[in-house]
Order: sequence, then structure tokens, then C-alpha cells
Amino acid sequence: MALIRSAIVAGSRRRNGGTGIDSGMGASVSCGTVLTVGRVGPRGCGYVPQTPEMDTVTVVFVLRTGPGFDGASLEELQPPGERVQLWQDDADPTVVRGSVESGTGDLDGALVDGRALADRIAAASPFELAVEEVAAMDDERQLVWRAKP
Repeated sequence: MALIRSAIVAGSRRRNGGTGIDSGMGASVSCGTVLTVGRVGPRGCGYVPQTPEMDTVTVVFVLRTGPGFDGASLEELQPPGERVQLWQDDADPTVVRGSVESGTGDLDGALVDGRALADRIAAASPFELAVEEVAAMDDERQLVWRAKP
């Protein structure tokens, strides 16, 4: 705070002539100086590195339930050993949505695996379920399969 105050009091101007936030003075005060073990020293500033690129594909699917299905039954649909997230759609209680991360990095393969997973969940369910849609997507593309085009 003292650094900000001293810069403004001293009449410091930024590149565009302003003294406020976003006026082009460069690094923020948070990158200025820090107290380190009894002495004040400069702290290195820089950009935070971006998250490394991952070859993961997100697969989402839509299951249509029959009458009598309630949200409490979701646990019964969870396949053992799979890291699938399942939830009932708030807008339409006859829709169960699911998602899973696929490490294949290949959209076509992830779509095939997603369809097989959704089919296994529907077949193993004690309720009447139908797979309506499966989508595989990465950061740039998306493939969708629908039961009714």
C-alpha cells in the first residue's frame, strides 16, 4: 500500500498518462517488493505458465427414463469401477445425464467408448432406460451421436 501511495504522491505517470488501474504502468504492485527474512528484496514477476496440454476427451450422454424414476435411484445406475458422474436433469426429470473423461485423445474412439458405456448403464439398470445422445468433445471439436437424428 505504501508503494502505491508513494507513486501517486510523487506524481508518477504511466505510459498513457494515467495513474489508475489498467493505465499501462507495467507490472502490478503485487510484483514489486516483498519482505523476505528480515530484508526487502525484489520478487520475480512473470506469467503463470498455462496448464499443460492434456489428451483428454470429455464424453457426455443422455439417458431417457421411464415413469417412476426418481433422483434417489441414481446410485443404482453407477457402474462399478467407472468414474462416471450421473445427475438427473432439473428441467426434465425423465432425463439422466452422465459424463466421463476419456484418456484416449481420439474423438472417434471416445464416442464409441461412450456409447458402449451408456449402453452398459442402460442394460444393467433395473429401470427402463434408453440412450438418446452421446457426445465426445475436446477443446476444439465435438462429435455427437443421436438415436433419433
